[in-house]
Amino acid sequence: MCGIGGIWKRGGGSADHGELRRLMSAIAHRGPEGAAFGRLDGGSLLVGFLRLGFTAGGVCQQPLYNEDESIALVYNGEIYDFEALRSRLTRAGHVFRTTSDSEVIVHLFEEHGDAFLQHLNGEFAFAIWDARRSELVLVRDRFGVKPLFYAWHRGAFVFASEAKAILALEGFSAQLDPLHFTGAGVGLVETSRTPFLGIHTVRPGHLMRVGRSSVREEPYFELPFVESRVSEKWSMEDAARAVRSAVTNAVARRLDGDPPLAVSLSSGIDSTIVAGLAAENANRRGRRITAFSVGYTGAAYDESTAAERTASAFGMNFERVVCTHDQLADDFLDATHSIECTTNSLSATARIRLAKSVRARGLKALMSGEGSDELFGGYPYFGAEAIQRGLLAAGEKRRIAERAWDVFQQQESASRGIFWEGGKAWRSANTLFGFPSAYEIRARSVDRASSLLFARGFLGSMADVSPLTTLRREFDLARMRGLTPFDQTRTIARGMLGGVIIPGLGDRVEMAGSLEGRVPYLDVDVINVACSLPERLCIDPVTFTRKAVLRRAFADLIPRGFAPPAKTTLMAPSFADLARTKRGRELVEFLAGDAVVKRAGVFNPTFVRLLRAAWTLFPRSGRRHAQLDLAMGFVICTHALHHVLVEDGLKKRSQMGLLALSEDRSPLLMRAPQSTQSRREPIVYAVAQSGGVS
Repeated sequence: MCGIGGIWKRGGGSADHGELRRLMSAIAHRGPEGAAFGRLDGGSLLVGFLRLGFTAGGVCQQPLYNEDESIALVYNGEIYDFEALRSRLTRAGHVFRTTSDSEVIVHLFEEHGDAFLQHLNGEFAFAIWDARRSELVLVRDRFGVKPLFYAWHRGAFVFASEAKAILALEGFSAQLDPLHFTGAGVGLVETSRTPFLGIHTVRPGHLMRVGRSSVREEPYFELPFVESRVSEKWSMEDAARAVRSAVTNAVARRLDGDPPLAVSLSSGIDSTIVAGLAAENANRRGRRITAFSVGYTGAAYDESTAAERTASAFGMNFERVVCTHDQLADDFLDATHSIECTTNSLSATARIRLAKSVRARGLKALMSGEGSDELFGGYPYFGAEAIQRGLLAAGEKRRIAERAWDVFQQQESASRGIFWEGGKAWRSANTLFGFPSAYEIRARSVDRASSLLFARGFLGSMADVSPLTTLRREFDLARMRGLTPFDQTRTIARGMLGGVIIPGLGDRVEMAGSLEGRVPYLDVDVINVACSLPERLCIDPVTFTRKAVLRRAFADLIPRGFAPPAKTTLMAPSFADLARTKRGRELVEFLAGDAVVKRAGVFNPTFVRLLRAAWTLFPRSGRRHAQLDLAMGFVICTHALHHVLVEDGLKKRSQMGLLALSEDRSPLLMRAPQSTQSRREPIVYAVAQSGGVS
């Protein structure tokens, strides 16, 4: 719901306030309702805060402090059930200055030390200054819903909610990082890496401690799989009740306080369940929630008509946000600037238009169904792997799998080559994890293509770096083999969610429209229940229906006649579709043209020319062209990223306007009480609603 940033000169001396202005001004869209800044560690640490607020009683300025001001916090996100935490902390003697959910973090850290994170349920990224240890603590939520970047620049440690804030610093060299792109090809990136050399992210579920002479990062969360589960003995009805309760409560938490909130609704089961629960909750309060859906006029992949029927069944208001090909072409480069990552799709561009439409209606938050596929086994590769393991078995189990495999290949033909592989490749894809792994198949396929795809100069001395080594580096293979195959794949899928899906379709998409995203399926209680379930309850062992327990849990909520489509590669127009219009064709020709290929230096020019020829000449239908289009999309999106944040970004950074506003012009300024201890200087900077920083 906000933006944060900071600069710390660990060796002493004053941090540069002008640099902080540049840092925060680059992400002013994250806090259109105001900002404030604090000076800590005798001026060596400057921290900034941009506000997108919800409740009238919430704090308008950060940092927030504990009672003796030895602990300070800048925070982005939302903590659920914070009233209960506040009550417990108050009974323990802690004194609160605000009614904000943020302030409980300060006192939890003071009360529980390293264990404080186990008490938090929400989506968050924050920085704590602990003056007692002279230590800066950076934290990111369990699945990385909220972003947090860091880098070293001119002897200072810097952090911010978006990479573009660090790129805006004077003299920071913007370059693409080859190590990122070798992982992006498998739909998995090493979660500490970004597309930009020298800029990293705090890993999801990790805590980073930055001291005066040391830095260490440690996990505080792993998916809570257990070898001996009570749920192993559960019936489907037992599991369905547990899932129903957890998801229902998660949606209710995100509606507490009556925020001005909407729901993102597609034709899939995940968002349908969220919408139905939100509508029930709102109806009990005498309110109506609006569902928003992206629409593509006349397109086969348009989900808005089905979404409108669902919204009507739930008694919800409905708004279709129509995206034409020309609008997508016009918005594409701006969207790339917002998401700061490489995709191979136009989905983010369309979702940003949706986010801006939601905000234009006076709404500030949007609930979505992200995370369900990863936790409950919804992607086609979960089903393919289960069947393939059955094909390697004997007796009746094998006969069931053989029948299911024929049905699966027919029903999921649209996603073949993207979400799963046919043929015989799966029979030898068991060296990493001990079973036929869809991710190992994908990694081996991309390994073979990498030497052709990338320019030799871009890869440099990276002969030992590949998608396969990315998988080995990212996951503890010994630990992984102690898990069931289903849980291993859920673990890898968590990496994909935090490294690829959320960056490209989550926070930065929503914040491009100054909108907060909320994801009930990633609630702590939902995670715990989902991870306790064995595969047989998530994937039916006879029909291999995916997300079986979720479907059973909400069978009475899902509207009659509801029929979610099979997973496909198209959630938005393809780049071939885009090129049918004049503006779209000009965009594609520019970003895949020889001049840009040469300037960016990422891809092999000969390969790109051959890819363009095949993409142009191959019939624009079917699985093969979909694969070509995804490859072209990867090239186009990578070049767009280079253009707007590396090449053209240098010129834009040099022209960045920084507003200088005096403190008394900000109605949102709230000074923290003066302390008798000299742990900080009571200096606060503020900004008016226009978004510049002083």
